[in-house]
Amino acid sequence: MSRPEAAEIGQKHPKSIIHITRPEIGLPDADPTDERCYQRGADLLHEWVQKNLLVRSEKPSFYIYRQTLDKHVQVGIFTLTSCEQYYNGLIKKHEQTRAAPEADRTKTVDIQNANVGCVFLAYRGDTYKEVADYIRSLATGKPDRVAHLDFDNTEHELWVINDDERVKHIQDLFSKVPALYIADGHHRAASACNVWKKRRDLDGASYKGNEPYCYFMSCVFADTELCVIDYNRVITKNTLSNEELFAKLTANKFEITPLTGNEKPEGPSFLPFHYARPVGHKTFSLYIRGKWYNMKFVGEPVSNHPKDTIDSKILTDFVLTPIFGITDLRTAPNISFVGGTRGIKALEDKCQSDDTLAFAVPPISMHQLFDVADSGEMMPPKSTWFVPKLGDAMVIRFIESDE
Repeated sequence: MSRPEAAEIGQKHPKSIIHITRPEIGLPDADPTDERCYQRGADLLHEWVQKNLLVRSEKPSFYIYRQTLDKHVQVGIFTLTSCEQYYNGLIKKHEQTRAAPEADRTKTVDIQNANVGCVFLAYRGDTYKEVADYIRSLATGKPDRVAHLDFDNTEHELWVINDDERVKHIQDLFSKVPALYIADGHHRAASACNVWKKRRDLDGASYKGNEPYCYFMSCVFADTELCVIDYNRVITKNTLSNEELFAKLTANKFEITPLTGNEKPEGPSFLPFHYARPVGHKTFSLYIRGKWYNMKFVGEPVSNHPKDTIDSKILTDFVLTPIFGITDLRTAPNISFVGGTRGIKALEDKCQSDDTLAFAVPPISMHQLFDVADSGEMMPPKSTWFVPKLGDAMVIRFIESDE
């Protein structure tokens, strides 16, 4: 969110964790990378512990985490994850980090000496169903912590697991899982590992490999628990008529048919219904000059590599680059992105002029994400949108004790 949006939330909620995750809102004249901002976040974190606004667990624990958004329920587990395993590729990524955000998060983690937010990890739930079933079974009875976030209408519940028998069983189950995958939080993972390398080097010969800074906090879910929704594209400065665009799309192996408005695609219950929502692989929806069209790709991707078979990559390879000249999605001035939580209607709202059009993209499957990460490649930018988002500060982890 923008700085003004963060400041507005902070003003309304003096005990919101946003004062710690976005400490610059308390120093309106300071740049977010000002040393005072980092220190303010660290000072507030320790102050809130002293005031018992944050309650320190007396015993090392796992934390079972359940989120409920309308009819969608997902259960995961807060745990610690190895920086060395991340470095060795056992925790797999699908996205490149950007230097400035990574440096900012590295400094934040180092100065706060804490993981205030977690890395969102996933594993193959169908393959390791025993793990997924056991974690879900622990989300029963009265939770130890609850929170309802109005802005995303999600219920957040937490169960503390610290008895020896269940802790051991969780460890045994996860020992069978060979790899974890970053769903979201690539910058958080990279920054935690930067802190690990810095402190490891400072320790020198005394380094053992099991120091607290060797781990970062994560929340791990089976992919079968998760909901991935669409991440859509809006194109501006379009000079093509409908006929010219449709001819180019047809030449690039797309079948174009008008949508009638009577279509009934299924989607998550928490999203507003829209007849133009794409749900099938290689099937897109195009909105141009007030009308929706189905746009089905009937050609072959540029290769059979997992990255090239993703719908967002197909759209780039056969539409965005050859027709609109967009080669770098991160920097092109004539493209913007609309997350699926805003609804398909938001695309219509963006396309009020004749030179603007939108593509609704079907959501990626988790298995596609896993396959790309397993291949060592990176996903196209803006390919995944997970809902609901994880709540910062359901669990906070101090890296090294200040006592």
